[in-house]
Amino acid sequence: MKKNEHVFGVCSGYTSDGHGVVKIDGFPLFVKGMMDKESGELVVTLVKKSYGFARLLKLDKVNEERVNPACPIAKQCGGCQLQHMSYKEQLAFKKQKVQDVIERIAKLNVQVEDVLGMAQPDHYRNKGQIPVGVVKGQVVTGEVMVVWIVRQKKFAHREEMVQELVQTIPEIKSVVLNLNTREDNVILGKQEEVLYGESFITDEINGLKFHISAKSFYQVNPVQTKVLYGKALEFCNLKGNETVIDLYCGVGTISMFLAQKAGKVIGIEIVEQAVRDARENAALNGLDNVKFVCSDAAAYAKKMSEQGGRADVVVVDPPRKGCDQVTLGSIVQMAPERLVYVSCDPATLARDLRILEGKGYRVEVVQPVDMFPWTHHVETVVLLSKLKTKKHVDIELQAD
Repeated sequence: MKKNEHVFGVCSGYTSDGHGVVKIDGFPLFVKGMMDKESGELVVTLVKKSYGFARLLKLDKVNEERVNPACPIAKQCGGCQLQHMSYKEQLAFKKQKVQDVIERIAKLNVQVEDVLGMAQPDHYRNKGQIPVGVVKGQVVTGEVMVVWIVRQKKFAHREEMVQELVQTIPEIKSVVLNLNTREDNVILGKQEEVLYGESFITDEINGLKFHISAKSFYQVNPVQTKVLYGKALEFCNLKGNETVIDLYCGVGTISMFLAQKAGKVIGIEIVEQAVRDARENAALNGLDNVKFVCSDAAAYAKKMSEQGGRADVVVVDPPRKGCDQVTLGSIVQMAPERLVYVSCDPATLARDLRILEGKGYRVEVVQPVDMFPWTHHVETVVLLSKLKTKKHVDIELQAD
């Protein structure tokens, strides 16, 4: 196989990011925009030792679930990688994506549930990070916060720009200036100045109100957030007297869902501003059975387990890298009857599930939720239960 070589092939599945997989004499080529069971002419663009990439030139056979992208710049942008797939095909792809890592990485014989999708999978985002500031069209979210990320706080016509912005878009309730002089790819800096309105906006999910600041983590799809966290609450199976630990709690969204059914909820989050928001949110909703602690999740879980702390239920919603072994070991030491794992990355989820299965927990349900239609991303919530008689088996992390 050589670069620029023309080949004819049949697509036999997808990579984790939605590329079509075409095998030529057993050698896999990854083809952007090609769908399962399609065939056509390709040109090889890059060749590695065990795989390569190719560009689709012409289709000979077309998958019946192929659609024309709704966005005129879908190919140039690349932000929504699956616009050539029908929504039905997207959900099937995401289910298989989760199923593959559950079998290959977690080594579990568990059937993944059908993905919980959206009735209307368009215009769902409530947040965007846009490098260039010319935007046309109507605002569809309720309250809007605009965050300007700049390298210096003083610049020409600052006040006039704010005035023009809020007069043109009346939904804007907050304009925040964020100063970032770093040279890396971290988007938000530490210093902020409110130029207009409050330092937060308010959103509502399932009857709960949330104050959200510029640095707070908050799910970008409010419709599916209700579905995702509702499923997490269902898996917790709360009766009203349980103690629940919510690790990586953000602004307290899951914690407050849980507090409506639990006896006591403790939310752990390392971002100070998010913890302040979470505490304000609890007070805003009149919830006095939830408290928030600013701490690294692993450190808190370790300290609690060493002090003999117990929890009836533990909920974890870690970043993309998943949980480290200290956190997982500490959770096991606390011995909750139920563990609910919310994940934005199926591969690290599968890795952690394998470890937990080796430490006395059984995976009961794997439920994907489509938080990001038209992209290859998928959220997953998993219910694990503690085995009555357990044999601890240490499983070392291995690079996959």
